[in-house]
Amino acid sequence: MVKKISLFIVTLLIAVSISLPAFAVNSERVVDNAELLTEEEERELSAKLNSIYESQQFDTVIVTVKDCEGKTEKAYADDYYDYNGYGYGDNHDGCLLLIRVTNPNDRYAHISTTGYGITAITDYGYDFILDQIIPSMKSGDYNKACNDFASYVEDFVIEAKSGEPYDVTNKLYSSKDNLKAVFTSLIVGLIVAAIVTLSVKKSYKPVGFNRNAANYLVNDSMKLRSSYDNFLYANVTKTRIERDSGSGGSSTHSGSSGTSHGGGGRSF
Repeated sequence: MVKKISLFIVTLLIAVSISLPAFAVNSERVVDNAELLTEEEERELSAKLNSIYESQQFDTVIVTVKDCEGKTEKAYADDYYDYNGYGYGDNHDGCLLLIRVTNPNDRYAHISTTGYGITAITDYGYDFILDQIIPSMKSGDYNKACNDFASYVEDFVIEAKSGEPYDVTNKLYSSKDNLKAVFTSLIVGLIVAAIVTLSVKKSYKPVGFNRNAANYLVNDSMKLRSSYDNFLYANVTKTRIERDSGSGGSSTHSGSSGTSHGGGGRSF
């Protein structure tokens, strides 16, 4: 009787385990070991990352540390993602932002991408995202940097699912870039307008006022003749303009687990 009950329990456990969905085991998506965030900031950020996981089926993880335990930032980020059960689905789709703050003069940020993350966040993509979030980290506003990171990741995943990921041939421009473009266009327009105005003004020669219009006439100077222009041939020369579209895509490498990763990082 005891054997039958034990067999029943084992069978039940196997059936339950098989029926569970193949989602990421680890739901702790904010790991603030360097204590850069307050408890409230950590809760709000976790809720945001959980929402991205559910809506985009994409795991986004943020880890802060004081040191990488003898590993490079790239190896630490890849291994932390692989060995802690992160990633959505069979391909472990997602990305991880590692922030290492050893001291104010020794800081590093690295983005590791996995599965669909390699497609959605290309070499151009992680470089762009780092450009946007590092200024906040430099000033010590890690909460803003992490929230901006999450928002950019979601934008990149949505764009990739539309069929054309952000890359060198499909760039994403920040509000700062747009403002700079408008300002540059305005300055260039003013300079061109000033040059044209001065050129036209310089071409005019001042003349004195004369009430007698006859003084401007020259005897026998006005003669009317018939004149025709016959257009016979046209020579058109076409020159091909070569455009450099760039290589684009993602560089990949294998972590110690054998899983392929993309991404990169830099000091700040």
